Amino acid sequence: MKKEMLLNLEKEWLIKNNSFNTLNEICQQPVVWIKIANEIKKYDNKINEFISKNINSKTKIILTGAGTSEFIGNSIYQSFFERKINISSVATTDLITGTTKYFNPDDEIILVSFARSGNSPESLGAFDIVNSIGKNVKNIVITCNSKGKLIKDYQEDSNNLLYLLPPEADDKSFAMTSSFTGMMLAFSLIMDIKKIDKNILQINEVAKQTEKNINDFYQHIQKLAELDNNRIVFLGADEFKGISQESHLKVLELSAGEVNTFFNSPLGFRHGPKSILNKNTIVFLLMNFKDYQRKYDIDLINELFEQKQISRLVVLDFQEDKQIKNKCHDYFNFNVANNELFVGLNYIIFAQLYAFYKSLFLNKTPDNPWPSGLVNRVVKGVVIYDWED
Repeated sequence: MKKEMLLNLEKEWLIKNNSFNTLNEICQQPVVWIKIANEIKKYDNKINEFISKNINSKTKIILTGAGTSEFIGNSIYQSFFERKINISSVATTDLITGTTKYFNPDDEIILVSFARSGNSPESLGAFDIVNSIGKNVKNIVITCNSKGKLIKDYQEDSNNLLYLLPPEADDKSFAMTSSFTGMMLAFSLIMDIKKIDKNILQINEVAKQTEKNINDFYQHIQKLAELDNNRIVFLGADEFKGISQESHLKVLELSAGEVNTFFNSPLGFRHGPKSILNKNTIVFLLMNFKDYQRKYDIDLINELFEQKQISRLVVLDFQEDKQIKNKCHDYFNFNVANNELFVGLNYIIFAQLYAFYKSLFLNKTPDNPWPSGLVNRVVKGVVIYDWED
C-alpha cells in the first residue's frame, strides 16, 4: 500500500511527530487564496458600498493586530500610499498603551482588526478602547475563528464590515501560516474590490506558480535549514521589511528560540545592526521589484560578497538576475507577477518552509514547539486595564 506523502515526508510520520498541521497549512495556501478571492467576490456589492460610503480624503485607516497579525499590516500598508490613502499599521499592544498618540477622538477612523483566534486580550482590548474613545470609528474585522470573542462582541451594520476567512485558514498549529497570508490577501482584495474579477484571474495564476515553486524548491530549502547556522537574518525593504519581520518570527517560534533571528531593511542593516554577522550567520535577502529600491539591495549583496564575513547569502527574487545570482550562495527565482503582494506571498511561504524544516532539524515539534506551555498559541495572562487619559 502506497504511503500518503506531504512533500518528502510521510503523513503518518508527520502526525506522530506533531508536525502535520504546520506543513499542511503551509502547502495549502495557494488553494486557500483562490477560495478567499471567490468568497469575497460574492460580497462585492456590500464591500463596495462600505468602501464608497466610509473612505474619503479625511479617513484615517489603522491596521492592527498582535504578533503575526500586526505584521500583516506592516507588510501591506505602504502599498496603499500611491493611492493617496491615509493608512498606518499600529500593533494592538501599542494602541492599548498609547491610544490617543495614534489618533484624535474627532478623527474619522476605520479600524482594521486582524485576528486569527479573535480571543487575544489585546485584540479585544484595542477594539473596545478605540471604539469607546473615537467619536467616528468604523470597523473592518478580518478573522479566522467563527467562535472567537471578537466576532461575538462585534455588531455588523452598515458602518462596519466583517470578513470571516474559510475554515482552512484558521490554523490548527502553533504558528500562523495560512491565516497570515489569507488575512493579508483578504484586506488587499477588499480595498481593491472594483477590480475583483481581474484580481481573481491573477490570483489563479499566482496560485499555480506558487504551487510549482513549493514543489521545485522545498528540497533546497530543507538543505539550507539543515545547515548549522545559529544566527539567521532576513532583510527586505518597504513592504518586504514586514515580510522579513514575519519571516524572522516564524523561525524564532518554530525553533522555540534556539536560534537567534533578526530582521531589518537592507539599507538600515548596514549601520549598527550589521554587527550580528559572523561566520555562522545565514542571510536571506528579499529582493525588491522596483528598480530604484533594488539598487540598495544590490549594494548590500556586493558588500557581503566582497567582505565574506558570513556563512551563506541566500537571495529571493521574482525574476532572473544573473548578476545577482553570481554573487550569492543560493538564488531563488519565484517567477511571479511584478506586484508587491504576490511577490510577498511567495517570499513568506519560503520562510515558513525554512522555519518548518529548521524546527525538525533541531528536534522540535512544529505543531507545538513549546510543549512546556511557556509560549502559547493564544497569549495567556495579559490583563487589559480601563483606559486612563
